[in-house]
Amino acid sequence: MIRWRRLTQKKNQPSTPWNLGRPLIRVDDAAAHIEAWDRESLELLFRDELATKQVTEFHLILHGWKPITKRWSGKSGWVPGLIELNFVVGTDGPKQARIHMVSREECSVWEFARAAYPLLYPVRRRHELSSPRIALARSASGPLRFLGGHPMGNPIATEPAASTMLANDLVVASVDGQLDNVSTADTLRCSVIESRDTEARINLRLHNPRGRLDRGKEGLEARLSQAGDGALQLVTDDRVLETFDTGLPLDSSVVSVTHKIEHVDLTGLQIDGLVGHRLAELAATGVVLHGLDAIPRVEPIHEDLEQLMRQPYGAPSWLERDARSQAQSRTAMREHAYQLQLSGDVHKVPAALPTVSILLSTRRPEGLAEVLAAIGRQTYRNFEVLIACHGSPAPDLSSLPASSLTNVADVFEIGADVVFGDVMAKLTARASGELLAKMDDDDLYGPEHLWDLVLAHGYSDAEIVGKLPDRVFFEAKNLSVFLSYRSEYYARSVAGGTMLMAKSDLLSVGGWRPLAQAVDKGVITRIRQDGGLIYATSSVGFVYVRHARGHTWAADEEDLLAKAVDTFEGVPELALGIGVQPDAPTQ
Repeated sequence: MIRWRRLTQKKNQPSTPWNLGRPLIRVDDAAAHIEAWDRESLELLFRDELATKQVTEFHLILHGWKPITKRWSGKSGWVPGLIELNFVVGTDGPKQARIHMVSREECSVWEFARAAYPLLYPVRRRHELSSPRIALARSASGPLRFLGGHPMGNPIATEPAASTMLANDLVVASVDGQLDNVSTADTLRCSVIESRDTEARINLRLHNPRGRLDRGKEGLEARLSQAGDGALQLVTDDRVLETFDTGLPLDSSVVSVTHKIEHVDLTGLQIDGLVGHRLAELAATGVVLHGLDAIPRVEPIHEDLEQLMRQPYGAPSWLERDARSQAQSRTAMREHAYQLQLSGDVHKVPAALPTVSILLSTRRPEGLAEVLAAIGRQTYRNFEVLIACHGSPAPDLSSLPASSLTNVADVFEIGADVVFGDVMAKLTARASGELLAKMDDDDLYGPEHLWDLVLAHGYSDAEIVGKLPDRVFFEAKNLSVFLSYRSEYYARSVAGGTMLMAKSDLLSVGGWRPLAQAVDKGVITRIRQDGGLIYATSSVGFVYVRHARGHTWAADEEDLLAKAVDTFEGVPELALGIGVQPDAPTQ
């Protein structure tokens, strides 16, 4: 029997005292009772010794829980012999979630927890950018600094037996003997990885810009300073915002504080020990760090990130702040996320990034040169390009520069009578990538466009990521109109020419429908109806073009101009993310 209900609590009802840290676990007879305080403490349950205990009942209370969006609801995982499931959500007063499961056969505590977790948080079960499957032998439950804190998504679990370790990509143990009977992709000891703990490693699922400050609004101005006893403090002129341990990864409470901060001055900070690691984590959240001028080389962080932190801040425009914030965040995630660096740390071999299939449908083959040049400049290199010439012969592209033809896998003609939805379906059928990126032949894309989308797909847990059509270039007026600087949130929709999604997610909702119009909207709608998420990442690197000949977006031009928060003559390079990073880092 599976029951779902919501619990209404009286507002004057006291909440359970919070004990941020490890979850409280009690196993009585055949029942497990767990109390956790946030996502991080819940994930520590998977690595607790009691997680291997066999029980038939599972009780979980998670304090402070709320769904990732108001409309989102999760789906429980599999439990052998499940006969009862209750999921109770507090909707008034202290927020908490209660889960009660009963099985007819004994299961480990972590098996119950693994099934309960996706009721509370999105989980990507596929093998993609941020979902390495890692198991720990029973005694390998140390701090695991190489993982950049507490992993999210597919939680690291202490497996109860060697036989269940076989399903993981990596098994970590404290001593060699624990790996004798394990045959999996990779096995190693904690000490092997910890000995390579020289470069900063962050957790992409935690240290990211999701939910950060609207870059078109004024935020707090803060400083980072030493507080003694190995602690760092984020402070303003009149108060301490947060104090945290230099030796530990930033937790969710610190990351949440950064969402209110516009920039952090590092002047006078002593860079020693693991301070550089904390700077990488802070940069990943999108808060602008600056003031490293007088500080020598910061060894744990990448030179490109260090150079961004050395640039003066002054009084930037909204666009300058937006572009710089995005550049720092992207560089920190790309160069320091353990999900991307784990393979190199363990084997000295770079990680295999997911292949992106760029789907490009055009009715104007003569306009392909510009978009192919933009695609050729992408810094994310693991992609292929598929082009459908809709109602026109496939052009001869041999005269284009070699850089523009990078990874063009297929160019084919399709009849004018074929509806757009079927054109997209045929492109998708020919695609070999794990991820699909839709691009338009008449919009403008910066060189980091694909990287921004792939990273956002990794940290957002969304089925579709994209950018908002809020930077519009009016070709006839030679005028760029910015409608907003808001980004990094779960949205109802994104621009069709920026959509990126897993091919499996697209096919799971029936693929592109055979329609002439609203094809993108149809996919987004079905994903949302199926409980999926849509995420709007930074719009830096994308400009929507309104041509004099008309466009598919029917918004009234005068209305758009009236809503502008910023206007520029032409298209500023910063809107495409160009000109933020220094050409050559100082040696």
